[in-house]
Amino acid sequence: MRFKHILFSAIAFLLTLAVAGVLGCSFKPLRLSPPVSQDICISCPRCTPAHTPLVSLTTDPEPSGVVILVHGLNNPAEVMSEISKLLTAHSFHTVTVTLSGHRKDLTEQLSLTAEDWVRDIYESYCFTKERFPTLQISAIGYSLGGLTLTTFIDRYQRADFKRLILFAPAIKLRRYAYLLSPFLLLRHFNVWLPSLAPRNYRLHNRTSTQVYYQLFRLVNSIATPTNPERLNSIPTRIYISKHDEVVDPAGISYWLKENMLDNWQIEYIKTDKSRTVHHNHFIIVANGTGYKTWQRLKTDMLAFLKD
Repeated sequence: MRFKHILFSAIAFLLTLAVAGVLGCSFKPLRLSPPVSQDICISCPRCTPAHTPLVSLTTDPEPSGVVILVHGLNNPAEVMSEISKLLTAHSFHTVTVTLSGHRKDLTEQLSLTAEDWVRDIYESYCFTKERFPTLQISAIGYSLGGLTLTTFIDRYQRADFKRLILFAPAIKLRRYAYLLSPFLLLRHFNVWLPSLAPRNYRLHNRTSTQVYYQLFRLVNSIATPTNPERLNSIPTRIYISKHDEVVDPAGISYWLKENMLDNWQIEYIKTDKSRTVHHNHFIIVANGTGYKTWQRLKTDMLAFLKD
């Protein structure tokens, strides 16, 4: 009985902190100024050498297109390599983005903003257009990468994408994710939290509260898209597990209906027993889904991109 009392008291305390955090931690709106020119890349700053995306080329003399790949929170960009190899083997070039705060310098996390992430996509998009001017561009994003891609397309409406694939996009989070809210106030003191990403696929063992605050800013900004019609003009496939620990599948489904995104389809992933990474949010490698599920995913992805 004493243990239960302590447990319930702890839960009540955390919930109180969460409420206090939500009320006391306001999320500043994004400050983005997309160019009004028909060609949005005219005024786009060039990627600095440290930010230049990784390009992987297909050997096919007649490529089907080029795909921009964007990783998740506290994942190295290399986490997208399994998808990149699949695509280059099937006539696509790939351009893999490394988001700000996800390089060797861990202290970069202390000053980054959500705008930096959107700018990373902006620069990479223009880099891709310049490098492959005759090819259609598609994009694949995982978790934070999917959220950032969605935000970029919503705000930079003249960006031209053929297809969009989002793996567990962090557009809507589970309610208990907001238990982090009170800790976000600690970003002013450069406080770090342990990383929850799978050990073999995490970039660092800790993540700055500043990073989580900027994640919540992005989530808050896309709750009401500025241009849902533009989003709906791009055929989009969402892959997610109904048991995702981080992202709320029901919340995403409601968000799609609320914004009339009928050109966006959700495919629910059922992992199989052969997987070795037991995180339902981590579904971008075969180890995270299991072999059979990954084979089905690969077939579906390629068919969707080539349609």
